[in-house]
Amino acid sequence: MATPFFAAARSLAMALLPLLFAACGSSGGEDGQGSGGASAGAATAGAGSGGSATGSGASANPGGAGGASSGTAGTPTGSGGAVSGVGGSVAGAGGIAASAGTAGTAGSGGHGGSVGGTAGASGTGGAGGASACQHGQVAGNEVLIVGDSYFALSGEITKELRRLAGANYRDVSVSGTKMGAIAKSYTNNRTPQPKVVIMDGGGNDILQNPGCAPGCAQEVQAVTDAKNFLKQMATDGVRDVVFLFYYDMPSMKAGLDWMRPKMADECEQSPVPCHFVDNQPLFAGMDATTYTVDGIHPNTETAHIIAKQVWDRMQQECVAQ
Repeated sequence: MATPFFAAARSLAMALLPLLFAACGSSGGEDGQGSGGASAGAATAGAGSGGSATGSGASANPGGAGGASSGTAGTPTGSGGAVSGVGGSVAGAGGIAASAGTAGTAGSGGHGGSVGGTAGASGTGGAGGASACQHGQVAGNEVLIVGDSYFALSGEITKELRRLAGANYRDVSVSGTKMGAIAKSYTNNRTPQPKVVIMDGGGNDILQNPGCAPGCAQEVQAVTDAKNFLKQMATDGVRDVVFLFYYDMPSMKAGLDWMRPKMADECEQSPVPCHFVDNQPLFAGMDATTYTVDGIHPNTETAHIIAKQVWDRMQQECVAQ
């Protein structure tokens, strides 16, 4: 009886033994894998952002719940690294501000601009002309004024010219002279030989021929006489001629309007340098009683205005400076 019982117990024990071994092996595997997950979590804590990736891997592992928790702890460390990166950006911005300071130093470039401005100032001096003129090349008595009563009646144009120039110009103008007679006045007063001649002419060629229409023979002759006079002065070695032409005069406006452009053309084409100074624009549209004493001759104020116009032109073109 005993023998069959022990035989059955032994058979039962042998059957249960494999099950016990299987249970023990499964429990150890869970512990082992949990520990492995914990190690991975520890690695995560050390690596910051890299730790976060390892933690995710641990979560995928069925037995790595502990590892996933440690991986999450690693993520804040990664965020801390990002904050440090922002701090670096701020420092970089500070660096840019420093560069801007360096750009401020480029004010030296402004000095270069200043030099350019100085060069421009020199250019302005050249444009003015006066600074480029040779001075002291013409003595006062080498400037000769010839003409009619426009100069001679009051003498105020000549007086003001002498004051502006600071020189005693010779004036041999004679009232009532036509252009041909003005040329003779020059010829008769060539000692010393003038280097500059200031003249007017043609007014009496109109005034003394009241029935002469604009462009009549007498006026044409006045233009021809002016042309020959300019040629003579060129031959004689005159350096410059300043040719004044009259403002509007009511009693002979039509004749002056015809003659003005003809005289200007002769001056421009002259073999001697000729500077045509037209007084008409100074008083255009004004009542002649405001700038003349008798409808023809300039009053004192007008004479000074004309003299300044002449002198300004002489300065601009370096005549008798």
